[in-house]
Amino acid sequence: MTGAVVYVLGNEACGKEEICSRLAAEVGGSYLSATVLLRSAVESDTDEGRKLSEMIKQGKIVPVAMTTQLLTTAMAGLPAPYLIDGFPKSLDNMSPFEDQVGACKLALLFELSDELTKQRMAAQGKQEELIQRKLRNFATQTLPIAQALEGRQLLDRKSTRLNSSHPRYL
Repeated sequence: MTGAVVYVLGNEACGKEEICSRLAAEVGGSYLSATVLLRSAVESDTDEGRKLSEMIKQGKIVPVAMTTQLLTTAMAGLPAPYLIDGFPKSLDNMSPFEDQVGACKLALLFELSDELTKQRMAAQGKQEELIQRKLRNFATQTLPIAQALEGRQLLDRKSTRLNSSHPRYL
């Protein structure tokens, strides 16, 4: 795989999709959401989709190899740079992906306060239990990734805030 890989990190509801879709269009690259790719695979009528669906129903974690395969397949047909959202999910996901695809060149961390994250997620109809779980996962899974990438001098922090209903860079 050739082309720069940029990890996109941030709490749910921080505006990553909108910002990165615009950024990818501006630079002629591609925005890829691991969550969207997994959802599309589950909805497909394929053996892989049925396996993924069963894993999810059983509450199992999708193996890194399956997510990596979905991402690399999508990347093969799209222009670089690749802005990848929702992956890696943990530090141990990063090495296998980078071994296969290449090292991350940059990581964007979109920061939004817990208070604004809760407000946005509640406005989207998310229940308090789910909101708390998402905030916990961000703190225990995403922030260690951000810290590791910061140690490699690859992390670029971006603050987001409410501006009408659209997130903006600060």
